[in-house]
Amino acid sequence: MVAVLAALRERAEAQSVPVRVRVQHGDIAGVILLHARAQAPDLIVLGSHEPVSLARFRFRSIADRVVKGASCPVLLVPAAMTDVRPVFRQVVCALDLSSRSSAMITNVSRVAEDVGQLAFLHVFQESWRRLLGRAAVPAHSGARAPDATQQLQSLVDTAHLDSEVLVTVSSNSVHEEILRVASERNADLIVLGATRHAGLLRRFLGSTALRVSRRSPLPVLVLPAIHIKRE
Repeated sequence: MVAVLAALRERAEAQSVPVRVRVQHGDIAGVILLHARAQAPDLIVLGSHEPVSLARFRFRSIADRVVKGASCPVLLVPAAMTDVRPVFRQVVCALDLSSRSSAMITNVSRVAEDVGQLAFLHVFQESWRRLLGRAAVPAHSGARAPDATQQLQSLVDTAHLDSEVLVTVSSNSVHEEILRVASERNADLIVLGATRHAGLLRRFLGSTALRVSRRSPLPVLVLPAIHIKRE
């Protein structure tokens, strides 16, 4: 541990980045959130991977609690990724068209001011509507894909953004479709919103953001529900 921290410090200081190291024992997620609340950082960074056995559920619990409890963005970086670009050029932001989507678009526009191209994506699962029936699908999913496209475009236009709008109709799960679109567009960052809602399915499978991060070869930025201030 000491050698790893020393190596990280050396690499950071070589880039003129000041470093402060703190080692603390206890509940991992709780300690991370405790320091985040005390220091009010702009960003929390966590390594993301697909562990096996019981470690999978342990990591899932840590990431889930940090994402759920953080009041700042959380960047989940794949542990196997060795080349993270300092400036993201192709960003895909997935939205569910819920009441939080407008705030999400505002937040994304602030944290992604310098990106080359920003695309907003909504995954429309038409097959599930036919299979489970209309009542089984949340109201914010929209009646038809064209309606979802119009709604998403309206939200982007209201934010005065010149961004691409994508609505896909897929039989895949939401996280699989997000990953497919990001790969197809050669994206270098995926952005999603955190959720504070709990449910039986989420308890076993995790949030969409965590399911994406566990399988994504790209960094995943999870934005909180609250308004992000940026000076």
